Amino acid sequence: MNSPEMPLRARIDQLAAELTHRQDAVLQLCDAEFALRAGFKEVLGMAPPSDGAERVALADFCLSLCAGFVPQLDLPTLRQLEARVRDHGTRLELAARKAELVPLLPQVAVPALGPRFDSFDRSSVLGELACVGDPPGDLQLATRPGRWFAYRFIKEGGFDDGTDEPDENEGPEWEAWCENNSADDIVFLVALHADFVAVGLDLMRTAKVAGQAVANGATAFFYDAAVADDDFVFHDALQEGDDTLGGHGFRLGLYGDGDYPVRATERDGQVVCVVLSGSLYPKTFAEMTTA
Repeated sequence: MNSPEMPLRARIDQLAAELTHRQDAVLQLCDAEFALRAGFKEVLGMAPPSDGAERVALADFCLSLCAGFVPQLDLPTLRQLEARVRDHGTRLELAARKAELVPLLPQVAVPALGPRFDSFDRSSVLGELACVGDPPGDLQLATRPGRWFAYRFIKEGGFDDGTDEPDENEGPEWEAWCENNSADDIVFLVALHADFVAVGLDLMRTAKVAGQAVANGATAFFYDAAVADDDFVFHDALQEGDDTLGGHGFRLGLYGDGDYPVRATERDGQVVCVVLSGSLYPKTFAEMTTA
């Protein structure tokens, strides 16, 4: 507990000593550095020096302590520190430590599947358990570990259900939305384990409903369960427009919110193919790909 008489420098020294046994001390030092530079009236629960040069010197000291501790960061603390660095504009280099803790997957060319299949630029790695749905997931699947590829499949004429029944959404505004959003197409997210791409089309056509997930942002998600609770993975992906979630899975925009079916194909008790489509399209993939 802080003594009312403890000077700010002494408290900073105390946090520096605590770095040896508690990682979150670096977060407090990062906050202190920002507060000192921003001119806050209170830093670490006490009044900072009134002299500007002293404040800058203390801020520089906090920054040097943070930088010196970066090589010892564990992944959860690194994620939290990343958020502070981003929000505060702190001059702290974290990329090298992040590369050590989260090695980038060596990339290979994503194999083509055929017409109407647009491949994602990068592959992802999944473990033995994957989630589907908005984080932290609505459904878990026992997946084949390893490299996975993903594709965006488009089926033209998707909104024609073959009936003349009026849709509750029909009208000028709905027609304008459809025209602006290519709503005559059905969009699927297809994910395949790398070992099964050669038979991918057959796996898709035989995929069975494994459950359902919910899209609250008109987006389908399929990702490694290990990052289901890691808000920073999804925050970074949304900020950077990364549809491979930093190599942890895939996301794809669908037309509309709500429940959507999750179809999967297994081999030896492990899912090797996943097909996700919007809630507007209850038909099976086999029906949709039939000429």
